[in-house]
Amino acid sequence: SGCALLCIPDSTSAECQECLVPCVEKFLVCSGFPELENDATPQDQTALPPSKTTGDSCNSFDLDAIETWYSIYEVRFIQSVKDSWNNGAKLLAIIIVLFSGVWPYAKVCKPTIKLSEHTVA
Repeated sequence: SGCALLCIPDSTSAECQECLVPCVEKFLVCSGFPELENDATPQDQTALPPSKTTGDSCNSFDLDAIETWYSIYEVRFIQSVKDSWNNGAKLLAIIIVLFSGVWPYAKVCKPTIKLSEHTVA
């Protein structure tokens, strides 16, 4: 919407807030997130108020009604490493190998270290 130019300099300005009202209302209906009171902060809330989501909101859909699901990209360990390495992201490939291939096994297989009950003075 045209709110960007109003909100970039000061997102708390009255003009920006007024411009965003239709977007915020649509977001709350679509997301199902509860609306906080104007003077409340998330820290003030002890429990979330009930959502205003109805059956007509944009996020109510029947997963069983979808006949065909399409895969966009399958994430697999070896393929991710190959894709990263072959496309110039070698550091990412190394990070994937270390944190997804080596670290999980290293932390499970590390020997248990027992500290002595006696301390050396």
